[in-house]
Amino acid sequence: MNAAILVYANKQDIPNAMSPAEITNELGLHNVRLQPWYVQGACAATADGLDDGGSPIPRMYPANSRVALADKGVEKEKLKNRE
Repeated sequence: MNAAILVYANKQDIPNAMSPAEITNELGLHNVRLQPWYVQGACAATADGLDDGGSPIPRMYPANSRVALADKGVEKEKLKNRE
């Protein structure tokens, strides 16, 4: 199973901080084809962007995947039976 890659681009409140797009390029994430990934801009000091980081992950998976179903509230027992 592939894991999603979530990168928090922290320190966005500091002048000249690398933007999420710059971090994406620097890490070469556009070359990652087999795993879903997302770069979330954030500022830990103010908590900006911290809650938003996990929200795109379920959308990165097919609608019938365990991650997407769990996000939709499918009970753990039903997910267990899918194994």
